Amino acid sequence: MIWYIFEDMKIKVLILMALICSMGLSAQTDSASLYKADSVSCPHTFSIKTNSLTYGLLVLNVAGEIDLSRRWSLSLPVYYSGWNYFRSTVKFRVLSIQPEIRYWLPRARGMFFGAHFGLTYFNIATNGRYRYQDTRRREPAWGGGLAIGYRTYFRDSSRWFVEFTVGAGAYDVRYEKFLNGQDGRLVSSSIHRTYYGPDQISVSFGYSFGRHKVKKHEK
Repeated sequence: MIWYIFEDMKIKVLILMALICSMGLSAQTDSASLYKADSVSCPHTFSIKTNSLTYGLLVLNVAGEIDLSRRWSLSLPVYYSGWNYFRSTVKFRVLSIQPEIRYWLPRARGMFFGAHFGLTYFNIATNGRYRYQDTRRREPAWGGGLAIGYRTYFRDSSRWFVEFTVGAGAYDVRYEKFLNGQDGRLVSSSIHRTYYGPDQISVSFGYSFGRHKVKKHEK
């Protein structure tokens, strides 16, 4: 997920994505047996999750993830917010996706590295003089980056989990500036900035489908 905060004259762009982040798990039985080298069972499991951190901004999100192999998974989070914050001059409207491929470390149970691509449409106003929006509503911010994370399953469960992720990347941001009011006029168009920095911060809770029960010899 990409978050933008703009300041007039300085035009600062702060991007925080919180992948969503969405993470994937190499299909095994639990976090303790996930990386057993002698395990031959590798079902293609599916996980669904949500990033709890974005709800403070009333940004809804959901992510799906499928295991591609024992060590690789592919995730796709979607973030959406389409409303004002009690007044028309305060809003954080976004539509964002951040597909990511992840590699789960064989000797560090529950840890992974990820490479992701991000795409975000936005319309943002913070009760200041101006409102900021992607150019002509057809040029979303786009870019990508790298992430690191950790997943752990709740005690006595091979399905429910919590996941922590941080990441950073680079993004091409093109936007327009309007007066912040009803039908505010266009002040500046085709503003172009490049952002470098954090693009993922997430604490996600999720559930895995299709996971088989732990066998005694696998523990």
